[in-house]
Amino acid sequence: MRPPVSRVLVVGPYPHGDWHSITNYTRAIGGLSGTGGVTIETTSAPWWRPPIAGPILERLRHERAPGREAAAGFDVVHLTDQGLGHHVARLRGTPVVVTCHDVMLFTLPAASDGHVQRWLLRGPLAGMRRANHIIAVSEASKRDVVARFGFDPARVSVVPVMVGEDLRPCDDSETWLRERGIQLPPGPRVFSIGASAAYKNLELLLAALAEPPLRGANLVRLGAPLTRAQRALAERLGVAGRITELGTVSRETVVHAYNACTVLAQPSLCEGFGMPVVEAMAAGLPVVTADGGALPEVAGDAATVVSLGGETAPGTPGAVAPFARALAAVIEDPALRANLRERGLGRAALYAPAAVFPRLLAAYEATAAAT
Repeated sequence: MRPPVSRVLVVGPYPHGDWHSITNYTRAIGGLSGTGGVTIETTSAPWWRPPIAGPILERLRHERAPGREAAAGFDVVHLTDQGLGHHVARLRGTPVVVTCHDVMLFTLPAASDGHVQRWLLRGPLAGMRRANHIIAVSEASKRDVVARFGFDPARVSVVPVMVGEDLRPCDDSETWLRERGIQLPPGPRVFSIGASAAYKNLELLLAALAEPPLRGANLVRLGAPLTRAQRALAERLGVAGRITELGTVSRETVVHAYNACTVLAQPSLCEGFGMPVVEAMAAGLPVVTADGGALPEVAGDAATVVSLGGETAPGTPGAVAPFARALAAVIEDPALRANLRERGLGRAALYAPAAVFPRLLAAYEATAAAT
């Protein structure tokens, strides 16, 4: 009988670029070290490796991927994103599990820059196929990865992303922010956080902001700035003056921003998981979300879910009015806000580290057993 997994090496990307979510995911897993008697160590490796340019970039950045020697003594190596899949071959001799967050590059035109991006990822994806096991962050992602790459479903475990324990309801967050020079617009405040890529469908949110039910609301944005095209759209719609962009801020500021707003808007065309939904719930912020990808699965009955009607292009005009009405209902109805807050806090508990760790450990055990 194989002994239980007791030492795991978790490999995330080098912390440059815009992939903060994977860095945070890696750090969160490393923070579980010691839980259940399992020691977890973290290290970094270069992301997807474009032919010819990849080795040059790695040398210039002084990036070095862990190999067989670094993995020696560990029961399992966990590569925390499919873009690291090309490192599987370097780790022969130790069981490897790879997290696949989503396959949107292959299923959603708005998520990809075209054939070149998919071509560059062929090496990491081929490496992922050679892994002993796969972690999908949602049932939706598991269905997609099985359908797209033909994996045996038994080789894929669903382990959701953990919500940080720092995400919690806070008192007087607006004062906390103001004391640090962050002045929010008058309420009600619609909150949006994350990337501004096309699949995030911020065009829907901007159009909703121009609808009559939301003309008294302001949008607070954290993370990537609006693109030039999105800013131009906001100007045409007459809502640019009601948008406050705070950019990339400290984690503590993120926590207080969730707490200082009225409702989270998550209009994505697709998400492999949808971390802002869970973070908002953990902070006690009501959520209105689209039904793209895993979002309905993650939100459960603790959010208002608006159908995109199967539309897959940014803007989703058929959903603009319903999305605006859903946001306005939360803003205008204190009882609905209180109900969503209570249900959201309960839902967020399903994604707490203590709830997720047993599923993660089971995936590690399955990885070790697959050799």
